Amino acid sequence: MNRGKPWFEHLVDDTGELFGYGTVSGSAFYMLKGMYNSPKGECLSRGLQAVRMNVPRFASNFGIFGGLSSVLESSMIYARQKDDPWNSILASAASFGFLRMRRGIG
Repeated sequence: MNRGKPWFEHLVDDTGELFGYGTVSGSAFYMLKGMYNSPKGECLSRGLQAVRMNVPRFASNFGIFGGLSSVLESSMIYARQKDDPWNSILASAASFGFLRMRRGIG
């Protein structure tokens, strides 16, 4: 829901929040994955290398999802003149669909 903020503040907040969530969760995931898949004695360096290589892409995808769903939600609020949970649900589903279209059907 829009929480009474202008659409641009909503956009910046959602994009930044999800980018931050992606950074934190991606760092933890890729650090552990890099450490697990590394040879003995190189756990820390391989874990940090995995974080450095993968987290920017992972966090950016989260941020893009947040920005796109925020724009779609604000557009739906404007078009429907109603601020209810359906705007958020449909905006998130549409954002997921748009981001999946980049990968194609198969």
